[in-house]
Parts: sequence; structure tokens; C-alpha cells
Amino acid sequence: MKKEEEIFELLKTNRKLGIEELYRNYSKLVFGVIYSILKNTDETEDVLQNVFIKITKNKYILLF
Repeated sequence: MKKEEEIFELLKTNRKLGIEELYRNYSKLVFGVIYSILKNTDETEDVLQNVFIKITKNKYILLF
């Protein structure tokens, strides 16, 4: 199974661990994309945090 598939399965079976794994695997990439737009580390960290808060709060995100 690919890493992405494992994360999706974790999100379905153990949401907390799935989100932690999602963060470990993608936070640096997402940070880089956000930073390339904002060019400000503090603002980038705030937006990154908001992204993962929204994922955490929305139980239907990524469960397709």
C-alpha cells in the first residue's frame, strides 16, 4: 500500500493518528507553498495551523 493510502485508511479508522501522520508527511510541503505566496514566516505558520485545524474539525475532509 502507498503511504497516501495508509494515511487515508488511518483517517477512517483512527482519525487522530491519521491527522498526525498527515501533518508529519505534508506540513513541510504545505508550509513551502504557503510561504511562496506570503513570504512571511509568522503568517505562514498561522495559515498552516489553520489548515490543519480545519482538517481536524471537519470529520468529512479527505474521506471520499
